[in-house]
Amino acid sequence: MKIFLITLLIFFIAATIFAQSDTALVLSEIMFNPQSGNNEFIEIYNRSETQSFDLANHKIIYYTSNADLITSAGFGTVLPPKSYAVIFEGDYDFAAGIYNSCQYT
Repeated sequence: MKIFLITLLIFFIAATIFAQSDTALVLSEIMFNPQSGNNEFIEIYNRSETQSFDLANHKIIYYTSNADLITSAGFGTVLPPKSYAVIFEGDYDFAAGIYNSCQYT
């Protein structure tokens, strides 16, 4: 597991350093395999000045699992320019989960 995390860190550092300037969507934060609960998430940032992206029906997959489709949790799936999106697991409890005090807009 430690080797996987180090490899993942190196990948993201290299992706940041060598990213093409026209790359609009960036994985800005990943919470993977936390110590407690179902608290995994991925944060995506849209660097575009003008283009929105619809994340609906895109898939996220980990090599030991089946692909999960991105669906709306009530806030839509379109990511406007210069905006962030946080993608939680489908069974994340928004009412009682660890991030329930965060502001969603």
